[in-house]
Amino acid sequence: MRTTTKGGQGGWSSNDHLTKATRKLLDQKLTVRTREVIELMTHLVFDPVKERLPLTLSIYDPACGSGGMLTESQNFIDEKYPAEGYQRDIHLYGKEINDETYAICKSDMMIKGNNPEHIRVGSTLSTDEFARERFDFMLSNPPYGKSWAGEQKYIKDGSEVIDSRFRVRLTDY
Repeated sequence: MRTTTKGGQGGWSSNDHLTKATRKLLDQKLTVRTREVIELMTHLVFDPVKERLPLTLSIYDPACGSGGMLTESQNFIDEKYPAEGYQRDIHLYGKEINDETYAICKSDMMIKGNNPEHIRVGSTLSTDEFARERFDFMLSNPPYGKSWAGEQKYIKDGSEVIDSRFRVRLTDY
């Protein structure tokens, strides 16, 4: 809260320290919640097929950020559903629009022994760099706070969807 003291000079009230402390706590809570959400998502995706997980599989995140969801999925499969007597081969793929988080993700992949070439920079909506690939699993937490209005021209023209990735055909409704 901004206050004004005598003489017209601005000062900070004690509420500002409370606000900073609250923000710090919220940031810590959001980090914990993010991990909890990723754990829930991995359970929802992999638990129903745990008996049928192939020895070689691929996971894709079209809005991968720093790659946390990808590596946590890999860790989840390795820890919860190890391939008894075999080595599972998990290939991680992702695309990230933000240059900084893209670089972090690529570095993290390299450090953890994954292929950093499977991480691409740019917009998933405007350019499908994995058009020739087919993935076994896809997890994503797209950035809901970002405006995608500039990308709309790559997806549809008026009311017609022009990119087949975004066409949905319902056969039983």
